[in-house]
Amino acid sequence: MDGNRYDPAEKERLAVLELIGRVRQRDAGAFDELLERYEPMIEHQLSAVCSRSPQLTAQDKEDLRQEAHVAFYRAIVRYDIEQHEVSFGLYAKICVENGLAGVLRKIRPFMLALDMEELEMQSAPSGEDDPTRRLREQEDYEALCRVISRLLSDYENDIWQRYIAGATAQEIADQLSGDVRSVHNAIYRIRHKLRGAKEIHRPGESR
Repeated sequence: MDGNRYDPAEKERLAVLELIGRVRQRDAGAFDELLERYEPMIEHQLSAVCSRSPQLTAQDKEDLRQEAHVAFYRAIVRYDIEQHEVSFGLYAKICVENGLAGVLRKIRPFMLALDMEELEMQSAPSGEDDPTRRLREQEDYEALCRVISRLLSDYENDIWQRYIAGATAQEIADQLSGDVRSVHNAIYRIRHKLRGAKEIHRPGESR
């Protein structure tokens, strides 16, 4: 038992638990210290999301960063310090992942899905000025979003948002307490539906 006192991993765990306790006592400095410790993890999650979603705007990225910090704070508040099976680092990582996935559901969710399936908007005919082209693309995007929103069930949309956020099928199954084969099958169905949507709606066609 005394040997654990000098175990670096155990020393770190106890230090983290102490900081968690201080944060729960409204110690802002303790939160800043915890955030500094886990900032690399948060930055990694943000980088993974942004690299898979190049169309995100600067405001979108700022919204994601703010949500990551909020999710990290929620992890501090909700983490069960009495158990030893799940480390705080892993728990915080899951909370941040879920928080980012939630934001992505609100930030052009179907455009993100389409980008993953290479369902790109076709360029406007040459000769049109930029305002006209942008208006056409916006109309096409909105129409395509309406089509996609009718294709995916709530369960499929939940899986797809986690998938495009960078989670593997196994990670999604773990998060949803489901079977990985079921997740694989859902992803296959979603891909099939999205390919079909490309044929149903082509940019510039009358709706």
